[in-house]
Parts: sequence; structure tokens; C-alpha cells
Amino acid sequence: MNSDGIAVPAHSLSSILFICAYLCVCFLLCLKLLPRLSARGKRLASALLAAQVLVIVMSLVTAASDDYQAWLWSIGNEWTIESLLSSTQLALVGLIALMISWLDSSARLWRRLYLVALAFLFLYLGLDEYFAWKNYLVDWADTYFAFGLLVAIFTLLVLENSPGPARQWLIILILGAFTIAFGGIAVDNFVPKICDVELGFIRFEGCIAFGLLDELLELLGGWIALLALLLRLKEVLPAAKARVGRLLYIAPALWILLLGQSDAIHPLRIQVVVEP
Repeated sequence: MNSDGIAVPAHSLSSILFICAYLCVCFLLCLKLLPRLSARGKRLASALLAAQVLVIVMSLVTAASDDYQAWLWSIGNEWTIESLLSSTQLALVGLIALMISWLDSSARLWRRLYLVALAFLFLYLGLDEYFAWKNYLVDWADTYFAFGLLVAIFTLLVLENSPGPARQWLIILILGAFTIAFGGIAVDNFVPKICDVELGFIRFEGCIAFGLLDELLELLGGWIALLALLLRLKEVLPAAKARVGRLLYIAPALWILLLGQSDAIHPLRIQVVVEP
């Protein structure tokens, strides 16, 4: 490679660009969707977004620190704070879908069954995000793609048979699910690794951080799906049952406790031990 020109670290530059794009999209979504949520929904969505930003900042701050801190705040590894947050966010989408199916007693049976199926899908995705079950499946990307396509078809059928106002949350849900799928499947499996690129007198040394882009898209997609379900929850939650909304705050804590009691916490305990 030609030694002349300006050398730019490709990983650092691409990481900054991806994070800036992620923050811009989140800002636009906050302007468009947050005002339409209930007070509890706004607080919950804002808290999860703030937690995402905190994890991203800490992953950058601790990247050059000792091995344990770098691993704990890293993005893309299992059993870390980021995987715990992503898992909790996906599981919360599923739990809210179950809540809507229970509360919306006036809906047709097939609509309520769709929400139950959607709930189990996101609960499974939440568990898989933490335990990385897909790593034990052969050709998991093809399996997930086929299953996701089936869910997308059912969602489009529900969308087609829904009145105009009720379609909005489904469209937002599709956008969130597509973002998750694009990050978890397309970027992870089909985007080629790009390293040591020359553009005129500029040399990009190292590889573009597509691994970070993958995780940012999954976090963003889960948050968009959460906004969609919170929007629908506001529509079906009667004022007399407003106390049910308190479950929105309890559910994430219970999910974290559930994961904390699993065997997956053992690697964390091992890494905490420091040799004298």
C-alpha cells in the first residue's frame, strides 16, 4: 500500500459516523412519537433510550481500560450490560404485547392471537439476545429469515384488515422489526468485511466497524418496536385500569432478575476474580 497521504483509522471513524447516525434517528423519533405516548410510556421509552446512550458512551470510554471493564461495557458480546439491556428491551415488547391482548377484550380473537404470537416471538428474541442460542444452530440466519418472513406476512395481513388509525402502530412495528432483522441478519452475514481502503490521498487503516453497526441497529429496532407497542397500549388502556401501567416499570426489573438467576451469570463471576 502506498505510504503517502493521510492515514485515518477506519474503525474509529466509522464508529463515530454510525453512532452519530443512530443519535440523529433517535432524536427524530423522539420528536415524532414520544409526544403521542402516555406519561408512563414516555418515561419508560426515555429511560431505555438513556440507558442505550449510557452503554454506548461507556463502551467508548472503557475501550482502552483493563480487560474486565472493557468486556463489561463492550457492545456485541454475550452476558454484558449491553446484551442485558437489549434482551430486556426485546422482552418488554413481548410483555406489552401480552398486556394489550389481555386488555383489548373487544378485539377479534385472531387479532388477540396475533399479539400472543408476537409476544412469544419477542420474548424468545430477548432470551436469544442474552444467551446467544442462535450460535448453536446450523444456518441460523436462513432459519431466522424464514421465520421473520412468516411473521411479516401475518403482520401485513393484520395491517390490511385494520382501520386507518389502527395501522399506525403496526407500520412502526414493521419498521422496528425490519431494523432488527437488517442489523442481526443482513449486516452480520451479508455485508463484506472492508479493510485498508484508499480513497485518493486518504488511507483508511483497519476495518470498518460493521459489528458496532449491527448492534446499534438491533438496539434501535427494539426501541422502535417498543414505541409501537406503547402507542397501541395507550389506545387500549382504559383510565379505570391505569394501575396496570405500573407493570411497565416492574417488568424490566423482573426480567433482569430472571436472567441474573440463570447459569449465564457464571462467566461474569469468573471474570470478576482478580489474581493477587
